[in-house]
Amino acid sequence: MTTVPRPDRQLRLQEPGVASRWTILVPVKATTRGKSRIDLPPEARQRLALAMALDTVSVAARCGRVMALVENEADAVALQAVPGVAVHLTTVSGLNESILDGVAALAARGVDGLVAVVPGDLPGLLVADLAAGLVQCETHRFAVVADHQGVGTTLLAATVAAALTPRYGPGSYRRHQDAGAVPVLLPTTSSLRRDVDLVTDLETALLGSAVGSRTRAVLADLARPPGRGGPGDRASQQVDGLRRAHGVTVEMCTANSSDPGGSSGT
Repeated sequence: MTTVPRPDRQLRLQEPGVASRWTILVPVKATTRGKSRIDLPPEARQRLALAMALDTVSVAARCGRVMALVENEADAVALQAVPGVAVHLTTVSGLNESILDGVAALAARGVDGLVAVVPGDLPGLLVADLAAGLVQCETHRFAVVADHQGVGTTLLAATVAAALTPRYGPGSYRRHQDAGAVPVLLPTTSSLRRDVDLVTDLETALLGSAVGSRTRAVLADLARPPGRGGPGDRASQQVDGLRRAHGVTVEMCTANSSDPGGSSGT
């Protein structure tokens, strides 16, 4: 079994490629059971969930120091391989609890200010959009950004770690405001607001040009028909359905393809 590095190494926050005073927590639900509302076979859904998380932390690492909050060793190994990303293997249950556990881990390392939380399901996230959101959040002690539906939360930020009060759950955008967070208004077109929970969210992401390279590669692999190296099962049918319904081309990302971790994300 793969061993996660010792805790002192897990919590060492590497300097990001882009100077920033923010520390960004990215909670990642175990990919073996995450994204259950996306109608794909379990193995395909796990691969997709991990790819989306990897694309998300890759962009976040260009806007600050990143700590991924993970539930199992396999996800920890994959995520900490991304430059600028540290991992914390949490042992608590629940999203709010894991975030507070991450804040405590940061405090143990002397980090107590400018802490943000970004979900691990933003495969189309652009560096410019996340940076813009963080800049606006700096003017508030505690701030929140809504998802594209105006119901959930895609960015929670505090200028002092002690002010970060996670209230995730149904209607979290309102719940965070009730807890004192100031709403930061971003355009609905902002990639920071485009989290993926349902197939329809995935459709929207595919229609955009900035889906991360890992997510696009997994979708391309799942879309391959039988006999061409792809799964050839319900996963292929589901992804092919997205292409036919929306005229979307799912293909392998090349060096010049749109990638939020590449030049298009700056």
